[in-house]
Amino acid sequence: MDNSAPTQDSDIWFEDGNIILEVEKTLFKVHRSILATHSPVFKKIFDEQSQFYQSPTTVPRLTCYDKAAHIKLLLQGVYNTTSFEGKTQCDHLKEAAGMIIMGGKYGVDFLFQRAVKNLSTIFPTTLDKWDQHSQSLVNSLISVAEQVDLIHALTVARVTWILPAAVYGCFAYRKPEEILASKFGNAPSMQTAFLLLFVNHVRLCRRGVSFVASLPAQDCSAKNECDGLTRRFYLDTLTWTSNDPLGFTSEESKKFKELVNQLCSKCSDKCSQAHKDSREAIWSDLPKVYGIGGSWAELKASEGNVASHLQFLAQVKNTASR
Repeated sequence: MDNSAPTQDSDIWFEDGNIILEVEKTLFKVHRSILATHSPVFKKIFDEQSQFYQSPTTVPRLTCYDKAAHIKLLLQGVYNTTSFEGKTQCDHLKEAAGMIIMGGKYGVDFLFQRAVKNLSTIFPTTLDKWDQHSQSLVNSLISVAEQVDLIHALTVARVTWILPAAVYGCFAYRKPEEILASKFGNAPSMQTAFLLLFVNHVRLCRRGVSFVASLPAQDCSAKNECDGLTRRFYLDTLTWTSNDPLGFTSEESKKFKELVNQLCSKCSDKCSQAHKDSREAIWSDLPKVYGIGGSWAELKASEGNVASHLQFLAQVKNTASR
């Protein structure tokens, strides 16, 4: 048990503040009027217990059962709405879960909306946009725990249109044991859920090379040779360990290009098109595979309807108490 005294946050401590937020072991001295202006939840707390929070002799404390880092994000936002501008993609990813949780819990709409806007760019709803930037780079910017936290926050907030790409990015580039060892993954119920999702994801990997079943082409000019090349390529894929059915590693990409170049022209064209079609089919099925929704169209129908997501989050019992 940690019996150490709380410490003041050096960045958010206003001497003329009239309320102290105690979060974990961190103290933030701020202004009730600022919080009440931006957060209907804080306004309600202050209104319902006005005698306590308007004491003329002492600066009252409000204990918030959140992460100190998350509350600090919220306070930075309400004191300076431009504080999140000009940040790197790494910053956006690291802060997104906290912004979604705090924005939803305390009704700070712009915080929630900014996080969703940033994440919608990083985790798109179309394969073309997915291919435009490196997801492996995204995963190098945040830890496994941060990635799982983000997926959990998106799930709670029901920001469903971002979830398929976020879950795919996690499973494609992370080891299952790393995912299961994270905070939410370490809970028995979450472990089971993530494990089942990962099994479904692994099945996608075999679909990722199923395009070879369409070969040789009907009008192939060298059926025996093309059939042999295709069989050897497929057998080789059985030794691949990548969990990214939408993409190849550099070595796998090299082997695929060799196959395309060695096939006859008809089979080469057929192979390239079949591979393209298989990737599009996998992407199309991601919402269903991960149990998020029936189709991308259904998920995208709720995109931008922030009010409904905030209304849902507002129904979750607020855990801030005096």
